[in-house]
Amino acid sequence: DGKPDFWEAAKARLMGGAAEGEASASVGAESKPQSTNPAVNASVSDNAAPSDSQAEVSVLDEVSPPKPLENENTASKEELITAIDERDRFIAYVISRVRVAEQQSHPRDWNDLAENSPEELHTALMKAKSAMEKHLRESEVANSLERASLARERSKLAQIKQQLEKHILSMSKAQQLAEAKPPETKEDQQQLSNSRWFRMFGNPKGE
Repeated sequence: DGKPDFWEAAKARLMGGAAEGEASASVGAESKPQSTNPAVNASVSDNAAPSDSQAEVSVLDEVSPPKPLENENTASKEELITAIDERDRFIAYVISRVRVAEQQSHPRDWNDLAENSPEELHTALMKAKSAMEKHLRESEVANSLERASLARERSKLAQIKQQLEKHILSMSKAQQLAEAKPPETKEDQQQLSNSRWFRMFGNPKGE
């Protein structure tokens, strides 16, 4: 009936055993006969192609653990920067490996597995489901905070852009007025000079 093979494959996925693609392929090969219709075979091969390419994309270049510094107090600035970069790369590599393993080991239908799973796997399934739901909630909260931060930054940039546009417009108007104003003659300059002296010292003839 195929059920023992199905549960063996599910147990192997939960315990970090064989990859999901190999287990599902073996279950499908044992439970379903090979079709003799070329169109059906072509359709099956087309549907299997994305999983193969996804498996190729999931392969990550191995990163060696960072070497510890002999003495952090006497290390130079360049050595400290290099050590920090190596540590950050290794942390990113480990996180990527964990995410790939989670994607490959997670079953697609939790409800079906929970309803039909044996007693020895039911508790493990429920714990794994709760852990994934918690991780999903935390990721949603982190994404919400990131979106809020981006929205604030976008608002600040919009205000700065508006201020710059107003400043450019005012400078353009001032330049246009300066170009449209007729040049001053010598008489205008003399009157302006006399008016300045008058404001400073008053009119001596009127005293």
